[in-house]
Amino acid sequence: MKINFLTMTAVASLFSVGIAAPLPGVENHWVANTSGTIEGHIANFLTDMSLYYPNDPQYQPMYVLTASFWDEGSCGYCSYANGRSYGKAEWWRDRIHSDSITSGAKTCTIRNFWGRAFLNKNRPPPLGDSAPYVACTGHDTLRSVIDPTAISFDMAGNLLVADNGPDQNVKIFSMAAKAPRLMRTFGDSGGVFAGPVPGKAGIRRFWGIRGVAVDSQGNVYVGNTGIPMQTMGGTDIRVFSGQDSSLMWQVQGLSFVNSADADPSSGGRDLYLNAKRFEMDYSKDPGQSWKLAAVTLDPFRYPGDPRIVQPMESVWIRRIQGKKFQYHTNMVGGFVYVVRFTDSSEIGIPTAFVCTYDDRTSGWGADSAPQWERNETNKRKRWFWVDRNGDGIAQKAEYGTYDHYNSYNQGVDVDEKGDIWIGGRGRIDNYFRAGGTTRFEAGPLDEKGVPRFDFVPQRFDIPVTEHGGLAVRLKYLANKDAMFLGISPNAWYPSAIYRYDHYTDSTRRVETCRIEAGFDDNGKPTINLDQNTDSMTLPFSFTADSDFVYVAYLDNGRYSRERGEVTIYDARTCTLTGWLAPGPETGRFAGAVDLVNGINVATAPDGNKLILVEEDGAGKVMVYRWCPDGAACAGTSSVGMRRKLSSFEMRRIPGGAELLLPAESNPSLFDVRGARVGLVRVGAQGDRIRFRFEGEGRGVYYLHSTGVDGNAATVRIVAP
Repeated sequence: MKINFLTMTAVASLFSVGIAAPLPGVENHWVANTSGTIEGHIANFLTDMSLYYPNDPQYQPMYVLTASFWDEGSCGYCSYANGRSYGKAEWWRDRIHSDSITSGAKTCTIRNFWGRAFLNKNRPPPLGDSAPYVACTGHDTLRSVIDPTAISFDMAGNLLVADNGPDQNVKIFSMAAKAPRLMRTFGDSGGVFAGPVPGKAGIRRFWGIRGVAVDSQGNVYVGNTGIPMQTMGGTDIRVFSGQDSSLMWQVQGLSFVNSADADPSSGGRDLYLNAKRFEMDYSKDPGQSWKLAAVTLDPFRYPGDPRIVQPMESVWIRRIQGKKFQYHTNMVGGFVYVVRFTDSSEIGIPTAFVCTYDDRTSGWGADSAPQWERNETNKRKRWFWVDRNGDGIAQKAEYGTYDHYNSYNQGVDVDEKGDIWIGGRGRIDNYFRAGGTTRFEAGPLDEKGVPRFDFVPQRFDIPVTEHGGLAVRLKYLANKDAMFLGISPNAWYPSAIYRYDHYTDSTRRVETCRIEAGFDDNGKPTINLDQNTDSMTLPFSFTADSDFVYVAYLDNGRYSRERGEVTIYDARTCTLTGWLAPGPETGRFAGAVDLVNGINVATAPDGNKLILVEEDGAGKVMVYRWCPDGAACAGTSSVGMRRKLSSFEMRRIPGGAELLLPAESNPSLFDVRGARVGLVRVGAQGDRIRFRFEGEGRGVYYLHSTGVDGNAATVRIVAP
């Protein structure tokens, strides 16, 4: 019999009457992790690395074992081989180290270990007696490496030393003579920071080496943790052939509590995290569609870059007069930091910093910032910095102050012109210096390419009366003069989203529509993630474009009741469009969305929406690729396959069911938890192939297929 399933037409008809339905035409890509699943993810923050041999060093190592500073996915000690994760390695935790190695009777150890930009050591290594060095038995001492961070012996007894100084490479020393002798180096001198394009990624352009090893076949293992490790780095293990130095395999985990944004000029191809640029190729399968293209922070060239010392989890990419800028903030919107880019480099140049949450008496910039007496009169005062002379270095003469009318607010946005917006509460009260939203205009650019950024506040009333007009989230569309205000009963979770047109013109401002976001805290006075939130509905982060409003949740979504759901509403009418959630490509898993700016969206030239969502549970950023209009997306790689799959049939047979699929199908079937369901090819029927379905074939499934032309798609099966 033919199964009763939701076709694209049927789902579209449900949208028209406002019924919550999963959106068709969604591909679950991601960025910044080799694996998309929680079970196979690559851990965060490599801090040590060793090889594990099954018997003795004469055999190939079974695993590369790593320790991590912290891993949200509970693999603080993890094992890898052949380009994938093999899970936890607590059983070897006491022997995972990079700073001491023994070969035969000789042991070498790094003394006075420093590790610039590792775990808050942000200054260059000290000199003299306190300088780091390598000490070996037999009184061999090696002091020529500026910042040794990992050591290993090869099978010939030569010593490999990872140099975390400006060279960013591996130095190989002969230990045959009384004093170590440099034989050669491995890796491009200067690493990822070298020319001709500083910041450009490359197979031998290393970045914060924290592990090095050689196996019995001469294969070289290099573990990168990034610079700085703790706020911007990750895990990047590369294995090179001992025969020709070619790359054999690599694993990467390069995101931790990060949002991402697309360069507006790239059509969603270039995605930026806080210190990295990735290139996407959506014609490839999810997981194969991303690659690290560049690192955008250089602690040697710009040692005062705030990203070295300050976590910056959320980002926006904007173009001002055609030039590229990246804006950053932290988890709660406590500041906005700006870098600019030149055409000849991938490295961001420090450009501007403005305090929004508090007056920052400590941390980056506080030592040079204006000082004042912290009292009731000055409680609204905040400082800012702008790189007026264009050298990327903060000087006292470049600081200033302004009055901030909202002492505590997490609503921060950057519109398409590069202007900064800050939320607030209610209407402006100049007597009490409170209320309204604030805009800081960015442009125009000066002769050095620095935006004007005089940080003179422009203030606009919040006309909403619900919950006192507390706007804890906001999104402004400059090309429409449309403001979306996330109104909340508390400082955290918007319960409603209001759209106002002509927002900056008080004589024409009008409330256009309102979204009821489904906030439900079960009436509990406290909300503790992972303790009592799974049955709540907690809208946490949202964004909007001219077409839709996209809402993400702290925990389980409003309709799927799964983490990672994005509920989508029509931006013009505020009516429900539908929802999407993690697909089988990522094992139906996502972590909590715990950034106030945890979601961004871009529109590709073919009409696809690229919805970018924080996913820290498995160390990546979700990239949902959604086709809202089949006509607009015609010709994309997956539409043809999706249409073919939508013609499937399902027949009951004794003990289970059969699927009839197009002849060119190469199907995989997953249940709602992301577990693979067995399919066995049993024959053909006309231009279709019969597959036996293991199990009774009832419930909800996801059917994924890749055609002979490489095009892939996923459709949802709803069985009675």
